[in-house]
Amino acid sequence: MWSVGVQTFLVAGLAGTVRLVATVPAELGANWAFRVTWLSEPGPYMAGVRRAALLVATLPVLALIPLHLVAWGLAVTLVHALFGLLCAALMVEWLFRDLRALPSTCGVNPVNSRALFLRTAGTVVIAAVLLARVEHWGYGSPTRAGVALGLVGAGFVGAALWRQHRQRAWSDVVFEEPLEPETQRLGISSGTD
Repeated sequence: MWSVGVQTFLVAGLAGTVRLVATVPAELGANWAFRVTWLSEPGPYMAGVRRAALLVATLPVLALIPLHLVAWGLAVTLVHALFGLLCAALMVEWLFRDLRALPSTCGVNPVNSRALFLRTAGTVVIAAVLLARVEHWGYGSPTRAGVALGLVGAGFVGAALWRQHRQRAWSDVVFEEPLEPETQRLGISSGTD
């Protein structure tokens, strides 16, 4: 039954990929359109970005339901699909919790991009392993399955509440990430000889 963890890795990987792609500007020259029309309310825009990420992350779960029905039957398929959907929602909420720049419109700082990649990749791997273990444990009995689904569902609700709390503290969104000072980009300000 360890093969059920593949779905969790796929969902986490896709959510992480969308998070990383959101930092790459589609057309930096179009940034002005967002600045001119911005109504200073990031909630609806960011919600749309999270919905798009959730759609991408849940596509493999939904696409594989017919195959899982044939292989495992209705009960296991329903638990597996529900777990995959909850994992996708949790990963999207967690990965997009601190996004303040407008996705696909903001110029990126290469130093911050490397740090984001490492942070996102680490989060995806650790979360996928932990969530796969929880799902695998949940297949021991119907009670365990309910507990596993409840844990992931509670994690999703907690991540959503934390993100909403943090978003209220924002003064505005970031339209362009500032570059590091030249001395830091060259690596000469570290103070080491």
